[in-house]
Amino acid sequence: MNDKTSASAVVTWQWLPFDSLSTTRLYALLRLRQDIFIIEQECRFHDIDGLDAQCWHGLGTAADGELVACARIVPPAVTGSSGSQPAVTKIGRVAVAPAWRGQGHARALVASALAFTQERYPAAPVFLSAQIHLEDFYASFGFRRSGPDYEDAGIMHCDMLRPADA
Repeated sequence: MNDKTSASAVVTWQWLPFDSLSTTRLYALLRLRQDIFIIEQECRFHDIDGLDAQCWHGLGTAADGELVACARIVPPAVTGSSGSQPAVTKIGRVAVAPAWRGQGHARALVASALAFTQERYPAAPVFLSAQIHLEDFYASFGFRRSGPDYEDAGIMHCDMLRPADA
């Protein structure tokens, strides 16, 4: 294991609105998502889906400036409400670079996302679409399955919801 991926490697977490991302950061963010979702997972989907400009973007950055993890938060005002269901905050595009996996960075990223959503949108439940093999991981944060399995971009998923007061 090299210094960059050692268990003691420090990753700094920050949440930025789209307009605050520099072109260099935006490029790194889109590159990491492409590397994970399009290349590694072999998914054919529109990663650039028109929502990024309305979202908060979580960036996990190593001491040398390398982007090692990312996620995005879609605010309740964007997700909207449907019928009697309140608007939710949505966490998505959760990714950790391969060399940085297995060191707790995914757990730190999700914890950071939940802390951010609780601070910014305390009354909104939090929704995510989980790959089936990660259902237990997300359940450890208080998410509960809220629907049946379904296929999305060739990978089985399930919807999960975490109450606002969790």
